[in-house]
Formats: sequence, structure tokens, C-alpha cells
Amino acid sequence: RNILAGVLKRIKDRDGCTIRIACGNDEFRRLSGFASAIIADASADIEILQSTIASGKPVVLLNDWRFKEQPPNLGHVRTDDGEIGFKAADYFLSIGRFRSFGYIPAYTDKEWSVKRGRAFALRLKRKGHDCRMFSKENGEGQGLESWLKSLAKPAAIFCAWDKIAADAAYAAQKARIKIPSQIVLLGVDNDEIYCTSTSPQISSIEFDAENEGKMAADLMLKMLSARKNSISRTICCGTVKRVVERESTKPPAPAAFLIERALKFIAENAVKGIGPQDVAAHLGISRTLLDLRFREMESGTVGELIMERKLSVLSMMLRKSKIPAVRLTKECGFGNINHAKAVFKKRFGMTMREWRRQNQS
Repeated sequence: RNILAGVLKRIKDRDGCTIRIACGNDEFRRLSGFASAIIADASADIEILQSTIASGKPVVLLNDWRFKEQPPNLGHVRTDDGEIGFKAADYFLSIGRFRSFGYIPAYTDKEWSVKRGRAFALRLKRKGHDCRMFSKENGEGQGLESWLKSLAKPAAIFCAWDKIAADAAYAAQKARIKIPSQIVLLGVDNDEIYCTSTSPQISSIEFDAENEGKMAADLMLKMLSARKNSISRTICCGTVKRVVERESTKPPAPAAFLIERALKFIAENAVKGIGPQDVAAHLGISRTLLDLRFREMESGTVGELIMERKLSVLSMMLRKSKIPAVRLTKECGFGNINHAKAVFKKRFGMTMREWRRQNQS
């Protein structure tokens, strides 16, 4: 609607110009027969467009990448999707510290979706962060829930457009992932139907769609009056206006920074035999509050994360050294060798000796 508003503002006051709006391809087919020029988006029937282009009439396409051939009567106006991806990354980096970043593309291959994701990942990489891409091969339902669960929390998720962000919000709700304390969501288009239909409501990047419409109208008028090949027929619009902030991107709660400090302490000290009480003491909070914060932000308990870190270091040392397992277990913070053997076998499905034999180079 905003693009259409821009077209109308440019054309409605010009003498001799009559505008007809085609709602659906049946009406588009009927109107295209007598129209002098056409502006269409990617939903327009490709056969009708091909027929119109073949007739020699000027045709301006909005964000439509389907045409490989570029005859002189075909023009393009395209959103700067790279700018949108950069804006999303910069916005996330400005509102807080996140342990992971993700991108959910359109579920069918779309050039604009790919460009937004690439730009988002590139900007994050330049700032020292990785970006995990959701694959459409995983499907929209359970696959999206599982993917959201797999992200280290708090996570910042950029979605190709608002419909995808709404789907992510529903998937998070099913997976019992809290927004915005565990993940934050950002869409594109600021489509109020999608953005306000979820709870919490979704933040979105708004670009100047009305200006795109004006540029499309200007290009069409120039093509009607210009000589063959005398003007540029592909225009890329850098039109990001703002991020419309709603509840889905409230900055991470102080709990997120508390957990970040706890995880760093565990990573550095787990093999020294620490327990949950030591973590609480390091943070200067009670054990009860520590457990509460972990239940809000993490899938495991403090004790489970300490054990996972000890087993990770133990498995690495078993693979890289020939030091006896009894000695290694002590160096990794295990006070009892039998307990170490039991938890190791439960975690890896084999004894330490078997694991070392299979993994040692």
C-alpha cells in the first residue's frame, strides 16, 4: 500500500495520465491489454508480464528477480536488501550483548532474502560474531522449534520479513522459549498485522516503501518519453527509515549478563573442583537466586554445566595425552575415580579406555 501511495503521488496530478489498479491476475490480464505502461511486483503472473514486455510497452518491476533477459523496455526498482541486513546487525549490537545470532530466511528461495541474510552475517563477522542460518530444509514447524532451542541464549534472531518473525514467535512459544529474555526477534516491513498479532509484539525494520513507489513512477514516465537505451533502467533504493521497536527486542535483562559471567567462571574453573556454591559466591549472589536465573536462561542446571565442562576437558586430555586416566580424572576436578568412570560412560556411551583407543591419533 505504501508503494502504491508513492506511485499515485507521482502520477495523479500529471495531465493525460489515468491510473488503473489491478487487484489480482485476472484483472491484471484484462487491464494489460490497453495500458500504455505497467508497474508490477513479484506476485504478477509471469506470462502476462512476458506478453506485455514482448509488445514493447514499458514495464517497471518492483523487487522481481525472475527475468534474466533485460530488454530496453524493462525497468527494475529494488530495495537495498544489503542495507537492511546491515541495519539489523547494527541494531542488535547496539541493544545488548548476545551469546548467539541467527537468521531465518524466506521459506522459498528469494533473492532479496538471500541478500539480507548475507549482509547480516557479513556485518556480524566483521564485528567478531558468527551467525547461524536456519535452513528451509528443516521445515517451518518442529524444525524451527528445535533450531531455536539449539541457540545459545540470549540470542538475537533476524527474520527475512515480518511473517517469518511471527512464525518464529509462535515456534518459541511452543518451545517455551521466552521473548525477549531468551531470544529477541526482528522482522522487516513493519507490517502491523503480523507485528501486532503476536505476544509479545514484534519489532521491525521499516523502509521507505513510498519512496520506492515514487521512483518506480518516475522510471516509468522516463521510459515512456525517453529514447531507446538512453536511461538507466535498474534502480536500487537505499531506503531504511528506522527500527520500529516493540516488546520483542527489549534489551536483555540483567540476568543475561549474570549468566554470561557464570559461564565464563565455569569454563575457567570447572576442572578445579568447583561446585554451584562457588559460582554463586563468585557472582556475589545466593545459590537460590543463581538457580532461578539459570532456569530462566539455560536448559541445564549449574551442576550439569560444570560436569559437562569437566567431561569436555577430560575427553580432550584423553585424546591428546598418554597420561593414565586415574591421574587425568583428578586433574579434571573429579574426586572419585569410580564416579568419573560412571558419568563418562553415561555421557559418551563407552569407557575412558575405549574412548581413548578410538579417538587417540
